[in-house]
Amino acid sequence: IEECVVCSDRKAGVLFRPCGHMCVCESCATLMKKKCVQCRVQIQHIVPLSVCSGGG
Repeated sequence: IEECVVCSDRKAGVLFRPCGHMCVCESCATLMKKKCVQCRVQIQHIVPLSVCSGGG
């Protein structure tokens, strides 16, 4: 997972729908102005993601 393109402090952890970009952290996603920062497509849903550590 890449770092957040807005703050560069945290890992990108949300998925924008419908474009599918994952480029910002949850904190910065709450500040977004309805458009993806990468492609400017209208954001319809913000999907928080969690990374599986692979155990199991």
